[in-house]
Amino acid sequence: MRFTRLSAYLRAGVSFVQADLRATNTGPESPDGFYKQTDRTEDILGNVGFGLVYFVYRSNRAKLGLQLEGEGFYGHRSQDSREDLDTVDPSRIVNARIDNDLYGGLGRSTVRFEYALGRRGVFKLTADAGMEVKYTRIQYSDFGIGTRDELLWGPYAKIGLKYSF
Repeated sequence: MRFTRLSAYLRAGVSFVQADLRATNTGPESPDGFYKQTDRTEDILGNVGFGLVYFVYRSNRAKLGLQLEGEGFYGHRSQDSREDLDTVDPSRIVNARIDNDLYGGLGRSTVRFEYALGRRGVFKLTADAGMEVKYTRIQYSDFGIGTRDELLWGPYAKIGLKYSF
């Protein structure tokens, strides 16, 4: 549906996210000693999505539109966590390893700006701003707590470079 005010698209992808967290007690030492925590989390997710954008303004190079997007995802999260308290016997401290599956969906409502580069305009600078709602179900494997739900919502912004062929 190119070259009209209305544009629709489908997409699929894979993402890998790795996060490291280190926290340390920065205040004066408590009677129990200094507290330290380290976490390493890795997510591998696959997703499929769709989008619909209606351009309310179009010129030779610039477009401004209203956009709706939806996406479903499934993946795996692993997390290694270690908490240390200096005065506790170090031989009693063990790492906790959490492995779980997660799946869900998200929806976005945004305003989209595109600016075409070059003579043919196949490269475009893009910017999106709006709201996102994300629902995730997490199946915990080892702790007997089953499946938990998570609903997040808030502002959304993205800038990028797009290639259309």
